[in-house]
Amino acid sequence: MGRRATRRWLAEHRRDAGVRRAQREGYRSRAAYKLLELDRAHGFIAPARSIVELGAAPGGWTQALARANPSARIVAVDLLEMEPVPGASCLRGDFTEEGVQAQLREFAGGSIDLLLSDAAPDLSGIADRDATLCEDLHQAVLDCCDALAPGFLLAKSFSGAPLEFLRAAARERFQRVLVKRPQASRARSHECYLLAFK
Repeated sequence: MGRRATRRWLAEHRRDAGVRRAQREGYRSRAAYKLLELDRAHGFIAPARSIVELGAAPGGWTQALARANPSARIVAVDLLEMEPVPGASCLRGDFTEEGVQAQLREFAGGSIDLLLSDAAPDLSGIADRDATLCEDLHQAVLDCCDALAPGFLLAKSFSGAPLEFLRAAARERFQRVLVKRPQASRARSHECYLLAFK
């Protein structure tokens, strides 16, 4: 991103109503409102006893999870260092590695009710390359599904080939698969969320 584009993004970010609301309400990112909106419609956070969040930094979703279900065992994992979140355990590591997946099972008490991923790859702007990056990330999340056997999955995707890849693969693992676009997403964003449950 060039200097001019960076300045433009920062100016837009500071003006964003969701960003200002998150700052007022103590969330680390506006992404918390996407999660809470989806949960209001589908009610997947409150029943979960054990929750694993992949690609959790900076922790906006983790905060929302801990506030919405303080009795759940919540484990947030990311390659990046993340400030602690009250009510959650933070694990620094690569969630595609078997050893990290074993740690996630142990932290969560052996069984996973809810698996979440708001992770996205660093996009290049080259459509074919970005689609491949997204699909690789989706496959890693699906591999975690196979390892952790969650009852419910919520994962970010992008419209087009990445979403179709994720939807087809999720249908092999879950009985019901839905695609939602929260109103809290930015208007220009191509992101959407796949919800899958057994």
